[in-house]
Amino acid sequence: MLQLVFPILLFIIEFNNFVFCQEVLDKKTFTQDIRCNKLYKNRLNAVRERLKLIPQEDLNKLDRFFRNLVLFNHFGYTLFGDKPISLKGYFLKVPVGNVLMGQNPVDETIDLLQVWKKYSSWFPSERFLLFDEPQNNQQMRKIVLINKNYFIEKVDQNISYFQSVLGKNITSQQLLKQLEKSDVRLTEILQNHEGLLGILLGYGKQNSIYYQRRNEILQEQCLDKVPIDLGPSLGFLQEELDFLWKHLKICGNNDSPIVMIRSVQFAGDPYAPETGLLNEKYRQTQKKISAIYAKGNFLELTLAQFME
Repeated sequence: MLQLVFPILLFIIEFNNFVFCQEVLDKKTFTQDIRCNKLYKNRLNAVRERLKLIPQEDLNKLDRFFRNLVLFNHFGYTLFGDKPISLKGYFLKVPVGNVLMGQNPVDETIDLLQVWKKYSSWFPSERFLLFDEPQNNQQMRKIVLINKNYFIEKVDQNISYFQSVLGKNITSQQLLKQLEKSDVRLTEILQNHEGLLGILLGYGKQNSIYYQRRNEILQEQCLDKVPIDLGPSLGFLQEELDFLWKHLKICGNNDSPIVMIRSVQFAGDPYAPETGLLNEKYRQTQKKISAIYAKGNFLELTLAQFME
């Protein structure tokens, strides 16, 4: 009988310990949630007070600026998700061909960006970097949003690939510090490497490597670096290029007309598990962002998140 009772008592003690530990963890999580909610509410209140001081015309421009970035250029996935970087290009001088196709001859982004720069010091951020820089094309610039935490995480996850391109001693922290300097461009830091940029844009490692390799082959062909008399070698190169064209398609989830946040579209291998996982992750993030913006003022929620 004693042999039977002892295991039961032991089980009760272990179960009570588990319940006690679980209660402690739950209370700790609950406390953290309360603290996070309090900090968020404080940021939201601070944003509201500062926005009250901005003239209505500038408020409208700030709203249009961030709506364009978040709704149409994937910046919401960097603000609220784990996408390390998002980009938006804009013209300094809109090409004639674009104007003939109906585009406004003056890109509104230039004016909207200047309004943001006017007030950006009112909304400081420890977690995010938001800046604009020249493109390789002199007629264009691009706006860049970086989530510092996920930037470091993504580089660390792929550090061997980054070091193979940028040097064996490079670290994620060094790259981030370079980006925090206003006189250094993202493309320069990454040495114009599409593979590294693709990884940081959240398009997947294999997809980004494929994209980089396809660009290398096409550039070599355009620059006549591939001799015509290579024979079998040239045939293998063409086979590789055919493979890459087959395995790089526009991937991402299809949007319905009523979707508020555009889905992330990227060049990827539709047959690869990596691409399927990315599509599902971005689909869930898309739903999360839409739910957040359904609860309040768009500009207030965006700036409160940016100030995290």
